[in-house]
Amino acid sequence: MGRGAGAMMARNPWYLAVLAAGWLLTACMPDRKSDEQIKAEAAAQGDTTALADADASLADTAPSDAEDADVALDAAVDGAGDATADAQVDADPADSLPDGDDAADAGDQDAADAGDDATAVADSADAGDGLDPGDGIDAANPSDTVDAADGADGVDGADSVDSADSADAVDAADSGDGSGDAADAPDGSADGDGGDASSSCLTDQDCPSGNVCQVAACVSGSCTLTALSCEDGNACTADSCATGTGCAHSAVANGSACSTNSLCTLGDSCQAGVCTSLPAVWDKALGSTGEEHLLAVDAVTGGAVVAGSTNRNGPWEAWLVKVDDSGKVLLDKTYGASGESHSGMDVATLADGSLALAVAVNAGGKLKSRLLHVSASGTVLGEITFADVDVQGVAAVPGGGAVFVGRLAEGGADKGWAARVDAGWGSLWDKEFGSNGSALADVAVANNMVWMVGRASAALTGVDQAWVLRTDVSGTVQLDKVLTTLLPRSLAGVSVAAQGGEIIAVGHSGGLGDSGLLLRVDAAGAAKWDKEFSSGSSYFLGAAATFPVSASNGGALAVGSSKPGSNNQLWLARIQQTGYQAWQKSLGGTGVEVGRDLVLQSHTLWIVGDTTSIGAGGSDGWLLRLDVFGNGTCTTSGPCSTIGQSACDDGIPCTADVCTAATYADKCPKGGCDAYKGCASSAIALCAP
Repeated sequence: MGRGAGAMMARNPWYLAVLAAGWLLTACMPDRKSDEQIKAEAAAQGDTTALADADASLADTAPSDAEDADVALDAAVDGAGDATADAQVDADPADSLPDGDDAADAGDQDAADAGDDATAVADSADAGDGLDPGDGIDAANPSDTVDAADGADGVDGADSVDSADSADAVDAADSGDGSGDAADAPDGSADGDGGDASSSCLTDQDCPSGNVCQVAACVSGSCTLTALSCEDGNACTADSCATGTGCAHSAVANGSACSTNSLCTLGDSCQAGVCTSLPAVWDKALGSTGEEHLLAVDAVTGGAVVAGSTNRNGPWEAWLVKVDDSGKVLLDKTYGASGESHSGMDVATLADGSLALAVAVNAGGKLKSRLLHVSASGTVLGEITFADVDVQGVAAVPGGGAVFVGRLAEGGADKGWAARVDAGWGSLWDKEFGSNGSALADVAVANNMVWMVGRASAALTGVDQAWVLRTDVSGTVQLDKVLTTLLPRSLAGVSVAAQGGEIIAVGHSGGLGDSGLLLRVDAAGAAKWDKEFSSGSSYFLGAAATFPVSASNGGALAVGSSKPGSNNQLWLARIQQTGYQAWQKSLGGTGVEVGRDLVLQSHTLWIVGDTTSIGAGGSDGWLLRLDVFGNGTCTTSGPCSTIGQSACDDGIPCTADVCTAATYADKCPKGGCDAYKGCASSAIALCAP
């Protein structure tokens, strides 16, 4: 017996009397079967009535067993009055009110009652509760098993949140739970405690988040939680975080926009979670194991269309190919007829996106021409055929239709020939121009003027000369000029400037040495300059004016072939507005290359020709996409891929404004100027990087 019990017996003699009375009452009571025994006997005998009575008795007594035990103990210790009060309160089996003996004890101020909770079944959740009077609300939270360790639970009044948090394992250690879980250590998950984002700490290690998608940190002595960043720096992935698994990176839809941050790429887009791109400058061979030639190119939105000839199917056929900016072939069609040889000489994009294709035909030694109207998908929409005509060039007419030019071979005397078709592909007119021995090679249309160039026989010498012809769109001649010299010359290509009504024409000059010929002619037919350039045996076949020619950054680009060594190579040159060469370059490999046509599209040069250095064997068509400075690889192109010639212009006619991989503003003075010719002859030299 403990000291507390002995002292009580010494001070309260009636205590022994109570114990004796209880012992006598128990000893004198007759034996009584328990409810469980009665139920078992009833079940064995099949007595349903007795069995129901036993069940009712058990139901009535079971919930109050704990309270009955508490009342019995209080009756033994406190007396009948205290026991009665406890019994009234403890009769609530759900314990929704404060514990019965606690409420009663609160009034009796019995210091000896401080330890009765240790054996009270109803208060088993408050094992170390000190004094029950402060336990106020815990009785309403019978499922709050985690409060079992709330030994110093002063006031759980704010524990109402925890009433729905029966599995709140963290609260088991809330020994200092003063009010409302304010000092809860971070749970790492949103459990509704409200204060879980903050607790005292010294280092980040004192603040475990418990959630892989949150980052816990100690800031000014308090724990803070922030969302974990799963950003991987890849625009082609969607970044997310899932509790339990952490960061995840899934590919966005193919084709989504992205950027490689490179000046040498185009078409940047997401593919399978990776930002992919294509080179902005490139070259490729088009062809088969047969023979192919590419003769003409025109720019279209997002790419280019090229024309030429191929014998991959046996006889020579006209060949039409369309590519995108990356060089991917979008269309590959051939046009021909049995027993005839066809060649696609030129192609032009019409206002509605359809194409005009000039096809020269040799039918058993007889010439004829097919003027084809072709859809963007390559289907023939219309056709006009001219006998005895060798068609060479075509240009679109604003508003619809096209103009074709070539040579009329009739009666053994050649003449220049041109025809115009309308938007419905009906023939509006066809005419012959020039004297015997003349021919037209190319055409350009601008400002309701039709510029045509070719060759014409000089009246006195009979030697071919450069010929410039201009008509209106109805075919009426406005200008007809033969630029006579002592040397044979002919023009093969023409480009019209958008402003000023000037043209750039290119061709070939013979004599002692073949040279490339380049002319700048104004609207009145006067030659602003007439230049010959040579890089071995050379000639120009295609031209592109930079607009306008008269501006300080104007001039021309010309392509052809030169023979600086043992084999011909593609030859590309830029001529300044003063007529002097800014730069030139030979492109090709160990085989034979020739450039036949080019077109300027924004900051891009499209060039076509032939090559034997690369491809499927023999001669293949060669297609190049270069920057406006003639660079064909990213290594040499650098920033030049995305700028125009004007970005390098310093406004000084006597400087060659060029672009290199290192800088796009090399200004290279080239000597003095005179009033008529512009730069002196020393200006022809190239500027070193």
